[in-house]
Formats: sequence, C-alpha cells, structure tokens
Amino acid sequence: MDLKILKFQNLSLKNEKELWGTIANLNSPAYNLSAIAAPVLSFYYAAALRPTGASSFTQDRLKVFYTTNCGQTWTELWSRQGTDLSTLSSSMPGTNQPFFPNEVNKWKQVVIPLNPTIPTAENKNVKFRFQFISNGGNNIFIDGINIGFPASTQNIISNTFNFNVYPNPSTGNATASFTIVKTCSINLTIIDALGREIKSIYNNVQLAPQEHSVPFIINKQGIYFIKLSVNGNTYYQKVVIN
Repeated sequence: MDLKILKFQNLSLKNEKELWGTIANLNSPAYNLSAIAAPVLSFYYAAALRPTGASSFTQDRLKVFYTTNCGQTWTELWSRQGTDLSTLSSSMPGTNQPFFPNEVNKWKQVVIPLNPTIPTAENKNVKFRFQFISNGGNNIFIDGINIGFPASTQNIISNTFNFNVYPNPSTGNATASFTIVKTCSINLTIIDALGREIKSIYNNVQLAPQEHSVPFIINKQGIYFIKLSVNGNTYYQKVVIN
C-alpha cells in the first residue's frame, strides 16, 4: 500500500484492490490540550468504495483513536465503514475507476469534540491515530488535520464564500475577505489560541451579495483564528501576528 504523509497534514492511500484486512496507521505527535477550553480534532476526508455486485460495495473502514499513555493503549474516537464512509452519493457510493476527489462535494468534514471524552487530568500528552482498514475498495484522502479548532477548507477545496485573510503573517493590521451570493446574516469574530473570543467584528449583520473586505486590528503577537459564520455554516482562517 502506498502511504504518503506530509507533516501530519495530508494522507493519501492508493487502496485500489488491496487485500481485505490491510491496515495503514498515521500517528500524530503528542499535544498538550490543557490550555484550550473546548478542543476539537477536525479533518476533511474523501473516500470511495468499489462495487462487489449489483447493489453491494466493499466495506473499507476509517477509524480515529487517541492515547494518553504514549501508545500503550488506544481509545476509539470515531469510525466509519462501507457506505457510511463513502463521500460519493448514497445511491452510488463506489466506482471501479480510480477515485480522485476533484470536486467540492466529494469531501466531507469531521469535527470531533475532545471534551469530556479525554479526561482533563490526562490531556497534557495526547496523541492521535488515523487507521484505515482496507476491504479491497478504492482510494481515500485525508487533509486539513487540525487539533484545537475546526479545520479551514484552505488548501483543500475552494469554498463557496472564498474566505481569506491577508496579509498573513501580519504585523497587526489585516483584512478578512469573503463573497456572498445573496443577502444573509454574517457573524465575524476573532478567537485567540486558547479558544477565547477577543473581538466581535460583525454580529448578525445583514450584508448584500457581493465581495466584502473587512479590515481589523490585533495588537498582540500570537496565533489567532478568524471565524466566519454564514447561514449556519462556520469557516475558520488562521492568522499569525508578528
């Protein structure tokens, strides 16, 4: 099995016709989550099955585990198998052709809250494992792995709102830009690395359909997240202040 790992950010598995039971693991470094009020593990994935009959498909499985004792034991956080794993349509979750996620609707985001699943007394040394168990299906891709906050779609797919923050890194003066195609209510906030909201830029503001550029100032150095909420969907962009 061909396994490609890039700085715990991207995982692609050429799973075409692998034998049943073939396992690939991706383990993270250790993280101290004690300073984050409500940490999450988030990622995007794209997967397809392979038809095995007129209306049956392979049962490939993806699991996510965590450990707080350096890998002595692993606890399951999340699991999907078969048609629940596929990011294709429910009517046709598989294909005999090699699968590549070249469209927005072929990706899914997973957000896993880590509190109170991981006990507070044990969250200073947490590692995560992504485990894929092949059933001879099709390719699977994982991207945008993020620990602490939900992952942005940046560098994975182009989202409808073209949400971006620039310049990044910044010396404190930056701009959030996004495009909306119909009048809707917008929330735009700045969150620090501990998950605390430090400033509300827009609070349920009705904006017209067009491209919007919203300047903001952060006076203290550090890592921040700009949170955009539109029509019940939430997007994050990280910005570094030097």
